[in-house]
Amino acid sequence: MNVMVFIYDGSQVNKLTECVSTLKKFSDCKIKLYCRTVFDLPIEHCRLGQKWNGRRMTHRMEIIRNLPAKEDDNVISCDIDVRFQGDPFVVFENQFDLFYTSRQYDCDSPVNAGVWGIRKNKPADALLDFMISQATKPTWEPYLTVRRRLKRDDRANEIDWWTNQDILCAFHESPKIGKVFDAGARYNCCPHTGPELPLTEETISNFRLKIGNPDYTIIHYKELEGKL
Repeated sequence: MNVMVFIYDGSQVNKLTECVSTLKKFSDCKIKLYCRTVFDLPIEHCRLGQKWNGRRMTHRMEIIRNLPAKEDDNVISCDIDVRFQGDPFVVFENQFDLFYTSRQYDCDSPVNAGVWGIRKNKPADALLDFMISQATKPTWEPYLTVRRRLKRDDRANEIDWWTNQDILCAFHESPKIGKVFDAGARYNCCPHTGPELPLTEETISNFRLKIGNPDYTIIHYKELEGKL
């Protein structure tokens, strides 16, 4: 079975409508939404509990780890500010236990954790256990290196936001632990923006060209949401 997992703790249904409707054009996968608000959408709703508070990205890994999925189910964790332009589960034609998505441009965080996933099996569970353990008690030198580069030391005890992205960056930059696969920007096409990159008309125009291009299966709007 193919399973898509969205997490949203807001209340605006319009933020979900496009990603769900475009996904359904290409896939009959099971859709699970972890949320605080129940929306009038034809998907399975699961309530977010207290474990979400103050530890969102760490709990995101826990949700995927504890998902009631069957052996060899294909599971994707995806942000909701996306548009699907193809079947995202084609990525599972590749051989891996866990996949992540690197950016198509140079960045201090070469991986964007908005889209990643697993083939449900014991090796994938072991990888997730390792990721969760590192988020809560960092010891792995490649992960510590990423944290130092991104100046996370002053937030050493924070497990709310950056944990899964930083660990996936460490997977990307180090000798691989287990069967891990970089699916690239095809499955998570992000605009080239950030704190030190002011949003320009050229950035918007270049990203607009990706919309409708079947070479990009998932368009991830990020800062450009509502600007295209």
